Amino acid sequence: MEHKVYLSDECCPMCGGRLVRLDPDWNGWRYWCVYCNVLTMTAREYAERDRELRGSRAIGFVFAIPAPFSREDAERFRRAVQSYEGENTGCTSGGDERGG
Repeated sequence: MEHKVYLSDECCPMCGGRLVRLDPDWNGWRYWCVYCNVLTMTAREYAERDRELRGSRAIGFVFAIPAPFSREDAERFRRAVQSYEGENTGCTSGGDERGG
């Protein structure tokens, strides 16, 4: 299946880098962090879910899974994202070794 990808203004909850939006979604996952090479939710969604779980009986939640894309694809799109660094929208510069 072919996917279109778009640079988003959303940030990765693992490394803080800008996320790429997948169209169509991949089995319900909308965002791909090319720095961590994971499918994930946004940092905002992560914070919201984390707040919702506090005080509940849940022990956690899945917020990222390994991406089904090759390392070569991740590297190619990582370079494309980095070419937009001057247009950073508040995310950290991504790939800061925390997540990937």
